[in-house]
Amino acid sequence: WSLWMLVGYGSARVLLPQSWQRDCVLLAPVFGAGLLILLSAASSYAGLPMKTAAPIDVSLGLTLSGGGILFTRRTPAYPTNWRMVLGVHGLGFIAGGMALLGVVLYRAWNPYNDTFTYVAIADYLQTHSYFTPAIPGAYQPVLTQMALYQHFGRPNGIQLLTGILHSVVSGGVFVRCVS
Repeated sequence: WSLWMLVGYGSARVLLPQSWQRDCVLLAPVFGAGLLILLSAASSYAGLPMKTAAPIDVSLGLTLSGGGILFTRRTPAYPTNWRMVLGVHGLGFIAGGMALLGVVLYRAWNPYNDTFTYVAIADYLQTHSYFTPAIPGAYQPVLTQMALYQHFGRPNGIQLLTGILHSVVSGGVFVRCVS
């Protein structure tokens, strides 16, 4: 969350209209996640695995955010409604934490929900580009998820975001399931 906040604050200051400037802090994680998805998608199209691309993408995102802050430094700062910001971000943190609680506590996931898909693809993206063909087999059945998404040719933004987050935290809470 804090990485998305840092990357997105400058973008929010530049892209939001003047009447929305007081909501920059509220919307910064959305802009940060979107910017990191776009950067990681471009890196994946270039053929870079997430382990290589993540430092580049995060550095570029932070640089763009810093540039956005410098670009808008003369615009007046509007007061932020911190109560609403803390409420919305707190609710999002609680909901996200509940969805990933099994991964954090047991270092495993429930294969009957979307967590399995996102974790399997995030693991694959650590050492492969999104478009490197995944060949599932008896020894690596989790590659079926990646092969399915590759077959339809539509990378999902949350998969790229989970992949970049996995690279940033070096697999701290994710299960390593793909070599």
